[in-house]
Amino acid sequence: MAFFAVLCFLAASVLAASDADIKRNSTEVMRARGFTVDEVYFTSPDGFILLLQHMHHSPLVAHRGTILVLPGVMCSSYITVIADQAFPYDLAKQGYDIWIHNARGTTDSRRHVKWSPKDKEFWQWSLENIGMVDVPAVVEFVLQQMGERSLSAVIAHSEGTAEAFMALTSSPRAANVSTMVQRYISLNPTVFMHHVSNPLFQALATIKLPELISALGTRDFDVVDSVKKIFPWLCDIPGFCSNAVCLSVGCEGNQWNKAKLDDLAAHYPAGTSAQDIVHWAQLIRTGRFQRFDYGAAANMALYGQEEPPQFDLSKLTVPTHIFYGGRDTLSDQRDVTQYLLPALPKAALASAHLYPTYGHGDVLLNMDTPTVLYPDLYAALTM
Repeated sequence: MAFFAVLCFLAASVLAASDADIKRNSTEVMRARGFTVDEVYFTSPDGFILLLQHMHHSPLVAHRGTILVLPGVMCSSYITVIADQAFPYDLAKQGYDIWIHNARGTTDSRRHVKWSPKDKEFWQWSLENIGMVDVPAVVEFVLQQMGERSLSAVIAHSEGTAEAFMALTSSPRAANVSTMVQRYISLNPTVFMHHVSNPLFQALATIKLPELISALGTRDFDVVDSVKKIFPWLCDIPGFCSNAVCLSVGCEGNQWNKAKLDDLAAHYPAGTSAQDIVHWAQLIRTGRFQRFDYGAAANMALYGQEEPPQFDLSKLTVPTHIFYGGRDTLSDQRDVTQYLLPALPKAALASAHLYPTYGHGDVLLNMDTPTVLYPDLYAALTM
């Protein structure tokens, strides 16, 4: 039986799946590459029903540990598994069980015990709620499901990095959850954002809070429709509005698989709330890594001060590895080196890696990651 399972895994792994990937959901994409994947639904403490995907480790090797993956803004798990060389596949082949979190508001996490996506109450949240509420609970849930005491790692990209920093430093469960994570790998951290050069997010940050809320509304955020409505001049940039991936993530990479980009474009954006985008605009405009700004009066009632408090990165205790790119328009290397790295406790900063030619999506989509980035990623998993 074991021999038959090995043969099935090898056969499925070499299937030419890419042509059909555009029609598959992310679970089907993973299964088409020969992996066993369970869809597990988890209810967050505030009632959102979230899809977690559990990719089992390869039957060819022994179980080495469990890793939780947190994708970025407006991203479902699809962006982390669509590339043939995607790191979850490589790590599963090495013996790790991979759990991928689909954040509230994305395609497969649009249910709530009380509210429907048609209700405005369903959309009253931002990345702060994901980081402070969902991620700590997901860490505990995954470990319960696996029967383990700690995760080998949390690997986060883009918005997922901000959520992880919140969970590990500022959430009500931060102290407890930090004992459950052996290491944190932060890919393209979007934390301090003084030097953002992505045209969409630059433009959003120029609009004052009340006007931005009025323009975006209080429900879900449609990136292409919003740009055409608020910033039609951005569509004068060749190709900018024709591809939502380039519009919001950036297409700085020069070694992307064109077919994979087309597949991704059919599944991106996966959705988020307008309030989430307003929070991002706030972080860019202020340059501070802080809680959501409800206005002076509401802030005083909620936080006890007129300005939203900043997340306290000095409380980070989990060994942390930072991976960042020299051509990233969202996570500018100056924001990493001048603001993020100095804000982290020296005892927690385990390593930092710069990839000069990488943009924001290259760690996920660049075809040279197996030789350029993965050796550093694997080394981080053993430190």
